[in-house]
Amino acid sequence: VNGHQFTIVWHIDDLKFSHIGKKGMQKIISWLEKKYGAMKTARGRKHEYLGMTLNFSLNRRMMINMKDYISSIIDDFPHKVVKTPVTPADAHLFKVDN
Repeated sequence: VNGHQFTIVWHIDDLKFSHIGKKGMQKIISWLEKKYGAMKTARGRKHEYLGMTLNFSLNRRMMINMKDYISSIIDDFPHKVVKTPVTPADAHLFKVDN
């Protein structure tokens, strides 16, 4: 769009767009809303997407973490975890040669 890459990532009904220009983004959003109805949008350098926190605040780098999502899964787990589970894997699978 306008000579720059426009990236669209989707998973079922969740979309993530990225583009250098705001006008190009708004044009696509307007077209999608006309076709499918209103969308929830967020702009900025930090976003929640499919359980991930995507942070674009560092120049030319992106940080991804799922700490909040994993913490919510653990908090919602209905049983108290009191021991390490037994695994069918042989012990040699966990040894790393240096």
